[in-house]
Amino acid sequence: MTNLKYIDLFAGMGGFRTALDSLDMECVLTSEIDEKPQEMYQILHGQEEIKGDIHELDAAEVPEHDILVGGITCQGFSYNGKRKGFDHKTGNLFFEVERLAKEKRPNFILIENVMGLLTHKKGETLGIMLKLLSDIGYKVDFELLNALHFGLPQQRRRVFIVATLLGEEEEWGESVEATVNRAKQRTLEMFPEIKTYRFNFPKGTYPHKANGLEGILDNSVDEFYEEMNEPDWFIWQEEEDKGTDYWCIKDGTKKGYTRFEAIPNHTCIDHAFNSSKTRRGRVKQGFTKTLDIPSMIAFYTEDKKWRRIKPIESFRLQGFSDEMYEKVSHFPRTQLIERPARSIPVPIVKGIGEEIQRMKDKYNQ
Repeated sequence: MTNLKYIDLFAGMGGFRTALDSLDMECVLTSEIDEKPQEMYQILHGQEEIKGDIHELDAAEVPEHDILVGGITCQGFSYNGKRKGFDHKTGNLFFEVERLAKEKRPNFILIENVMGLLTHKKGETLGIMLKLLSDIGYKVDFELLNALHFGLPQQRRRVFIVATLLGEEEEWGESVEATVNRAKQRTLEMFPEIKTYRFNFPKGTYPHKANGLEGILDNSVDEFYEEMNEPDWFIWQEEEDKGTDYWCIKDGTKKGYTRFEAIPNHTCIDHAFNSSKTRRGRVKQGFTKTLDIPSMIAFYTEDKKWRRIKPIESFRLQGFSDEMYEKVSHFPRTQLIERPARSIPVPIVKGIGEEIQRMKDKYNQ
């Protein structure tokens, strides 16, 4: 088996690093511009030197590597933002990936981004990315994968692009995700010259869901245990429901709210963007909404109360170990929730890494 080397771009706290190191791959360069995740990364992964601004990274300084990985900053493509794409202040970071790949020619490129990339500018943005990679010699494929199908009780759907110099061109296969099939059709209509192939993306337990919240909940009472104290318009109990598990939550339905039964250690609510009185889909049973920066997830406890998510639960929802949390538990609470939220589901990347390893070993024979 070939021992693969990789560079970790836009590294954050090291979600890619955690997954790929577990496969005995070697990280030969890390780049992350923000100071706080740099500090966390150094502690978690024992990395002394971290490159800063990728625009200042000279390709001549980059060691030879087999895989270029990066979770490109996604605000420009997210449904939660204004979707400025390449016009966003971080939207041009993809071109730095293209620049380094063109110079260093790794066998594989692995990019992660939000689901909104599939439809941004009616698919043109994704098509441009794929065409640029194709133009420098890569064959490309992409898929939409959900953390919920990889053992994590979190509804987190992300686009993964895998580009390679190995093997022959072949037509794209059909995805179980209709949005992906539509995106592939649009891409080829706009850019029919793109070089394509079929990457064997991991399926996880699709269409089955994760086993529930029990594996990530930490119900010990500590300084992070906070009962919610929300205004009446957001979540409340009618008089006849007092003492029961029935609650009302404000949403965008015709009635204006939903009455639901909460199950201890199983039900959670999304109270992100709580200035919005019209948000839908706020109740989740057995899994959480997407963990993201402004998200505020609350769990229903056995004493019939709601409490906010804890930092260790934020780590677990992305597949990071408790040992990793303990190493950095001295960081401020906001950082301990935010940094995993900005990261990537570790089991998904591990599955993709295993397939990349198989492909490299196949073509090395």
